[in-house]
Order: sequence, then structure tokens, then C-alpha cells
Amino acid sequence: MNKERRQKIAMIVAQLEDVKSWVEEVKDEEQEYFDNLPPNLQGSEKGERAEERVGEIEEGLDKLNEIIGELETLIGDLENTAD
Repeated sequence: MNKERRQKIAMIVAQLEDVKSWVEEVKDEEQEYFDNLPPNLQGSEKGERAEERVGEIEEGLDKLNEIIGELETLIGDLENTAD
């Protein structure tokens, strides 16, 4: 893979890092929403849904981190075997 394509992948990684930050913001907002619910509502269906959404967002972030890691590894591997 040539330098130009490696640079494109690096640019994609940077964009994914931005997306990750936005998703983390949404997760934090949802967590704050849950945390600010009165204790009697945290155990309600409404609270449970909010808590589930936080967990689902965290799972998505884990997957996004895996993708970013794989692409960074690819870039490193390609730099070591550059055309």
C-alpha cells in the first residue's frame, strides 16, 4: 500500500476518533440523565431503559475502539512493509 493510501487510512482513524468523542458525549449525557433520576425512578422501566442504553452505547464504543485499533495496526504494519 502506498503512502497516499496509508494517509487516507490515518485520516479515517482521525475521523473515527472524532465520532468516538461524540458518542462518548451522548453516553455521558444518558448516564447523567439516569444518575439524576430519583432513586424510585431509577428502578422503574424508564430508568432501566436509560441504563440499558448506556450499556448499549458502551458496547458500540468498544467495537469502535476495536476498529480504530485494527486500522492503526494496519497503518503500522504497512509502514514497516511500505511499497
